[in-house]
Amino acid sequence: MSLSLKYIPASWEHLGNLKDARQMFIFCNSLVDIPNSWQGLNNVSSTNSMFVSAQSLTGIPQSWAGLDNLEDAGSMFNSCSSLAQINLSDLLTKAPKLKNIACMFLGTKIDDKNMVSAFIDACRANSYLREVSAHSACFYNTPVANYFPIADYPDWFKEEPV
Repeated sequence: MSLSLKYIPASWEHLGNLKDARQMFIFCNSLVDIPNSWQGLNNVSSTNSMFVSAQSLTGIPQSWAGLDNLEDAGSMFNSCSSLAQINLSDLLTKAPKLKNIACMFLGTKIDDKNMVSAFIDACRANSYLREVSAHSACFYNTPVANYFPIADYPDWFKEEPV
């Protein structure tokens, strides 16, 4: 299945009451652009599989601000094979309730070793993510995985989540 949606309106502002964005744009293979901010999604608690297989998506907002109540981002960008520009520096501070990032980045083009390394450190310092799901963010199927020896990061870059 492939959907031909290419663009989302410039803002999420009219979605202030939305609590669940699961699978909202799943299989939108032609989706190229999304709003440049997550503002307006402040009440959303789940973005699980929100953009799965949006293979033409090339960028997302550079800040995670606006996702104050996000708890489940599992598979959010799974198989977004053109997505390379992802800023992880403020994900855990702007989405402080985040508990699930399993397979969030599987199949993307993330290639920033320093950013991913800092993100791994931040997840290890997070009492919930450290033990539950950060290890399965699935960087194994991304270009950045080539920079990390699996022996040093056994839970972060192997094919099957723990």
